[in-house]
Amino acid sequence: MFSAIAIILLLTQLALFSLVYAFGQPDVERKIFVHFAKPEKPSPPTKESSSYKVFAKWDLNALPVKYKINPSGSGLGETFVADTVELAADEWDYGAYSNWGGVSSDLFFYDGSSTKTYANLAWTSGTLDKENTIVFGDYEDANVIAVTLIWYTRGTRQILEFDMIFDTDYPWGNAAVNAEVMDLQNIATHELGHSVGLGDLYRPTTTLETMFGYADYGEVLKRDLYNGDIAGIQSLYD
Repeated sequence: MFSAIAIILLLTQLALFSLVYAFGQPDVERKIFVHFAKPEKPSPPTKESSSYKVFAKWDLNALPVKYKINPSGSGLGETFVADTVELAADEWDYGAYSNWGGVSSDLFFYDGSSTKTYANLAWTSGTLDKENTIVFGDYEDANVIAVTLIWYTRGTRQILEFDMIFDTDYPWGNAAVNAEVMDLQNIATHELGHSVGLGDLYRPTTTLETMFGYADYGEVLKRDLYNGDIAGIQSLYD
């Protein structure tokens, strides 16, 4: 008699869990990272930094993180955008730009182009769409260069998905050639740091870090990782 009641209770509980998860995981949260423009050049740090912030990470079994790009609205060629973002991603993987060595995990995989736009991303519709998407669009705040939004589980701090937008209020390109643009590689490297679990830094001693939270026209120093960036990504994936 007891076992029959226990089985009924268990089946009822499983049915309730199924109903909850049919409407989405109850502990899923969103975290938004806003990359601001800073008109004046920040002062150089007074001492060496090795600072970093972490907030979540991908399950190692979910790596590499597949991402898609819609280059529409960038004013740049599709190949340039794809190659530049891939180089930025590979800087976190194995130091493709600076040869710092990389982490033991394979973090990113470019999965081709996307037709999604800013208007129908997961973080504007409010639901997960099982695609990590990078787009260009007119963000509502003209002082914002780029935005990355992360979906993650509250309990396990496990990243599930991300969306990224580069604000078309700014001209984009290669600042090593034209200092009057926002350097796509520079900003993409910073934003991709968020997508794998690193937070922004704002103290004056952290201005050389890729994860420093401000940027400006012509800036390229975020292209290669600094002490804290390397320590942070290694703490998550080594």
